[in-house]
Amino acid sequence: MSDRTPATAGARRIRLLLLLLLATTLLLIAGLLGIFLSLEYRRAIARAEATTRDLTLVLEQFAIRTFENGDQVAARIADEILAAGGVSGIRPPVLHQLLARLSANMAGDYLMVVDRTGMPVSISDRRDVPATSLADRAWFQAHLHGAEQHVGEALFSRITGEVLYTYSRRLIAPDGRFDGAVQVSFRQRFFSTAGIGLNQGRDTVFSLLGPAGGIIARSNLAPPDVDRTMAASPIFSAYATQSTGTFRAASIFDGREEITSFRRLERWPVVAVTSLPVTTALASWYGSLWWSGAIALPAFGSLVPLVFLLLRASATEARTRDALNRALADKEVLFREVHHRVKNNLQVTSSLVQLQSAKFSDPAVRAAFEETAERLRAIGLVHETLYGSNQAAEVDLPSYLTRLAQGLADTYAAGERGIKLQFRLNPSSIDLERAVPVALIVTEVLSNAMKHAFRPGDGGSVTIAVSQDRTGHRVEICDDGRGMPADTQRDGSIGMKLIQALTRQLYADSGFTPPPAGHGTCFHMQIPPLSPLPPGA
Repeated sequence: MSDRTPATAGARRIRLLLLLLLATTLLLIAGLLGIFLSLEYRRAIARAEATTRDLTLVLEQFAIRTFENGDQVAARIADEILAAGGVSGIRPPVLHQLLARLSANMAGDYLMVVDRTGMPVSISDRRDVPATSLADRAWFQAHLHGAEQHVGEALFSRITGEVLYTYSRRLIAPDGRFDGAVQVSFRQRFFSTAGIGLNQGRDTVFSLLGPAGGIIARSNLAPPDVDRTMAASPIFSAYATQSTGTFRAASIFDGREEITSFRRLERWPVVAVTSLPVTTALASWYGSLWWSGAIALPAFGSLVPLVFLLLRASATEARTRDALNRALADKEVLFREVHHRVKNNLQVTSSLVQLQSAKFSDPAVRAAFEETAERLRAIGLVHETLYGSNQAAEVDLPSYLTRLAQGLADTYAAGERGIKLQFRLNPSSIDLERAVPVALIVTEVLSNAMKHAFRPGDGGSVTIAVSQDRTGHRVEICDDGRGMPADTQRDGSIGMKLIQALTRQLYADSGFTPPPAGHGTCFHMQIPPLSPLPPGA
């Protein structure tokens, strides 16, 4: 017996449509999740870049105040020592009291004075001065060779046995000769006193760098890293030519990719730097990725029964004509059940999308979720209409469009806003393959009319007209609102692109024109018949 009977051919077409619907649903869910994850990724990176820029600005101001305060204190000590006749002329107890008093009123941890040979003379936080020569230190050598001020690179102290950050000033004897130096020292808690980064997580790194790439100060700097240089880092070449900037690069300390912002201080040979690992910046995005997977898996899994039903349907094709006739009756029930299941799956997906939108505070992102939910509801209404009718694959357009328009009117509170719906619906029906694109197009046009056509308090009306004849279907949606800007059809929005793409899919003609009354907007769409008209028809 041939399997090319009309019933078999119809079953094949319906099965193909269902498989097409299944693939479209899967692609729609995957595409939506991809778009939302991409948007959230870019937002997370942008937030991290803005955060590092703001923190760097705060760090810059803190560093300037610290250096200015340290310079004033060092200048005060230098004046007191000079007035007393130089380092050799001031008594050690008096010098110690001076250092201790000034240290208590500044951000530095302690003050130290060394003589012209590099030997410590007095330290603010201890009376016993160790006999440890510091003549080989870079800061001492800088003053020995004439530098008045010196912002030193981080060092490991021989006196305290810890990492220190230093600023120092040259001392001059009454006879004008080099007389030693005053050093202001800061311990590792230097950055916490700035009040920055306390809520940013332990992965945020703050640094002060010298013009040659040396580390002046860095949060959580370990002793083995004291002599490290940033000259090989991309940041060095960046701040050598710019005063400020933000970029992504691998850290020279642990190789992790970081978002880094820097600012060069104007009066001081120092660059303020804030770095945040990309993995930390994307922590919220990873959470969104987890939630997206939690949404996608149930949605995909809910389609498994549909696949099972399709396999059952294909197995009936090999049976005899009598069995096929009996199966045709079963398939009518089956297809109604399929529409019911698809409608339920789309409702579940729409609800999950709305739940996902609650995670976002950005109105634009939440609006995008709501628009997606509306499109899913429009598709679900197609299947609900089919489920409630005696037709397996023909949608009654007047009934469907009436329910769709009333649902959208309720969503946008049209009644409360004084917006009325009017219908001019002639009897017409359309196949399932074209009903879904028509539903999405009508949803986009009606949603835009409800949202944008009417000013608050004005009210108005929206008219939906449908007709069918030998030339195909004609759909018109007109409003008497404030009209559409002239360039709207070329604005590149997702909604306009969707209308244009679906119109091409239907091989239809569509467009927006002013209505006959002269105000508002009219959308019209002419959908050709499925098969060409016979000659002379």
